[in-house]
Amino acid sequence: KDYEKILAEYRGARVVLGIRPEHIYLADHVVDPGENLYPVESKVDLVESLGSDTILHVDVNGNTLVVKTSGAYKFEIGQHVKLYIDLGKIHVFRESGEAIF
Repeated sequence: KDYEKILAEYRGARVVLGIRPEHIYLADHVVDPGENLYPVESKVDLVESLGSDTILHVDVNGNTLVVKTSGAYKFEIGQHVKLYIDLGKIHVFRESGEAIF
C-alpha cells in the first residue's frame, strides 16, 4: 500500500494510530531495526507480570502505549526503555473510529 498517498488527504486532521502490543519491541531484542522499525523513548508507568509474559504500560510523549514482552525481564516503574514500533503493523483510524487502514 502507498500509505503516504492514502494519508495525504488527512494532512492537518487528527487521526488515531493503533498498534498491537506484540508489534512493539524492546530495543535490546532488535538486532537490525531496518527501515520498518521506528525508535521511541518511553518511561514505564505500569508493569503487569503474567508469568511467561509481561505487559508494560509506557508513556511516550504523553501518550500511553501497551507493550507485550517476555516475562523473563524485570522492569521498574519510572524506568526508561527504548522501543521500536513496527510501522508495517500500524492501523490508522479517523477520530470517529472508522478505519483508514
